Amino acid sequence: MIQTYDMIFWARPHELDIDEMTDVSYRILKELEGYGEELAPKYLPGKKKADTKEFNLERENVKELLEKNVNKEGDTVFLDLARHVGFFSSLKDELASNVSIRVGNRSPLFSNTVVIKLPYGNFSGFDLRRDDLESLFKRIIPIFNPYFAFIANSFNNRRLSVDRFCKDDKPTYVHWLNYYDKATAEAIGIKKFLELGECEPLGEGYFLKLQDVPINVDNLEHMELQRRVSMQLGLL
Repeated sequence: MIQTYDMIFWARPHELDIDEMTDVSYRILKELEGYGEELAPKYLPGKKKADTKEFNLERENVKELLEKNVNKEGDTVFLDLARHVGFFSSLKDELASNVSIRVGNRSPLFSNTVVIKLPYGNFSGFDLRRDDLESLFKRIIPIFNPYFAFIANSFNNRRLSVDRFCKDDKPTYVHWLNYYDKATAEAIGIKKFLELGECEPLGEGYFLKLQDVPINVDNLEHMELQRRVSMQLGLL
């Protein structure tokens, strides 16, 4: 069983023009490129590998993709819905990260999202460069302004018998790395956060690192800590 991990950021609907969408997307992609080639947005996805194209990370190229990827059906354009861009870092599956950015959504039915599927083949962010990965996570926060951000284990929901990451405006449990904006923290209870020694202010919200290493769902100590802290916050 291969446990995989996603770095996920959810932001509330808000209006952005095409230049603002470009700025947000470009800055996030530059942060990923700055981490190194494991996360660098090097390729554009195609229907098959033979259709893969290398991508030159320049602001105007990002803007061109966003302009092209507007939501529409026939001649009807849905400007209130997010525009999407996606990239991956390697042609080798185990070494590839995948990034999906959905930005510019104004509809109250949806969130703006960034999802970074982290490589599962000896990714440095899980051991030798955990501090660098944490720093990357924190740097994306002020760029994207999420209400909730976290690094999710692909099997965690199943092990905790939870079917979603969020319910009634509150997260359903804590992850390895977590960020909650002020409104999300207030929905959980600010006092509960202040009572957690592991929690620290980050901007107007709070950052919570559950432990030094990624959550392994086969590790009983990891699962017990996750349950205990989740219950302390009134989530589970």
